[in-house]
Amino acid sequence: MTANEEKLSFGSFTASVDGKPFLVSNSVTFHDASSNYFLWGTNGNANSVYFCVHSSLESETPEVVKHYTGALEWTVFINGVSYPVVGGSATVTIGKSRRDAHGTIDFKLEGGRVVTGNFDIER
Repeated sequence: MTANEEKLSFGSFTASVDGKPFLVSNSVTFHDASSNYFLWGTNGNANSVYFCVHSSLESETPEVVKHYTGALEWTVFINGVSYPVVGGSATVTIGKSRRDAHGTIDFKLEGGRVVTGNFDIER
């Protein structure tokens, strides 16, 4: 992915850990990586959420995607510390043009913390 592709994405991504907000994005990405879509949001500092979903998802239909090991490891950064996602899911709706995605996340981290959030990203 080039820097130009990242800049072409816009929208929002917010997330909380154990009910406490830690991410209000100022940069988001929805990237078509052939068999996967990469989705992430970051505040440009120490807080980010990264995950991927299969690009074969139906368009305009919310689908629950359970945590899987794909082309991009599902990861959450909180205050600069990386936490691998070990379980949970994302509910994702891909737009008809396949250029937008929105939905929610409910991730389980190592150590039992829970990350929830919402995203609405267009490219």
